Amino acid sequence: MGTLYFSCDGVLRRHMAVWNARKGERISKDVPLKAIEAAVDPDVFLKSLHDEVVLEPGLTVLQFFENLAPWSKAMIGVGCMDFPAFLEEARRKADTRTEECDRIEIYWHASISPVPKFERPKDAGKRGVLDFGAPMRTGELMVEHGWDMDAILTPEGRKEYDGAHAVSLGFTPLSEWSHLPLCISQKAVIRDTTPCPTSKVYLGTDLSLTRPDHQNVEVKSGANGQAFSHDIAIAPPTPTFFDAIVRGLLWEIGFHYSPCTRDDIGEKLLASVSELKNPGQTQVEKDDAEDDMEYRVEMNRLQNALTAADDLGLPVRAPGDPRLEKT
Repeated sequence: MGTLYFSCDGVLRRHMAVWNARKGERISKDVPLKAIEAAVDPDVFLKSLHDEVVLEPGLTVLQFFENLAPWSKAMIGVGCMDFPAFLEEARRKADTRTEECDRIEIYWHASISPVPKFERPKDAGKRGVLDFGAPMRTGELMVEHGWDMDAILTPEGRKEYDGAHAVSLGFTPLSEWSHLPLCISQKAVIRDTTPCPTSKVYLGTDLSLTRPDHQNVEVKSGANGQAFSHDIAIAPPTPTFFDAIVRGLLWEIGFHYSPCTRDDIGEKLLASVSELKNPGQTQVEKDDAEDDMEYRVEMNRLQNALTAADDLGLPVRAPGDPRLEKT
């Protein structure tokens, strides 16, 4: 595993080192990845997906995108997003800029939680409401972990957002916050949720997994003073290109795949809020129409794939069925 350096000059570099045993000296350079690709290894970019990453201090979101610009096409598949469109948006000058945020921070987190289970009511699905049923005991625990991103607020921004530490920029055009510095947090937390009352039902015990009086545990409580978690500060794992950058940052930015889709969904959400204030078409009618449209689009994609499989002579299989289907 090597090391990738995201630089403020917009050039992505990879560390290269040579050891001269005869002279007892080590020669090391941070070489532009594009140069390595051209002269040493044409597949070095994809081979670097699990490399450690280092972000140069002061690197902005726009400069980060410029580092990956030479591989825009590859990033469509790697990042599951329309990377060229987001790159274009990041380069665009915006009329307004996000000033209430101090930086974009990539951080690692983990949680230990009980495995949930519910006793479904007999009339589930018939009452038109989401009802999971009564919580049941499983006695099992699960661990979830990974990288994520936060838009950290300035002191003034925290006042504007009622003391919040960070906000989501999910529907904010990249051009409005591409000037913000991008960094990787040197702190990480493992959250034990077993003190939560609901967790106790799933586990069948009033005992939390971790001790509230341990020196490394910070007890988090709600407004009623009841503990809902024990937070344990730890040193974060080594950030890698795929885990920290792709999954932690780009999957969040490209959650809706493209800026156009993101804006379209944002407009629909605003329209839904407006409709609640000025009801016209019933929500059931709206949901039915949207569900039907989504079904037709997805069914068309499936049919195209089935046709292509037939043309290529590749058999299609039913889920969970080892027997092959004819297309």
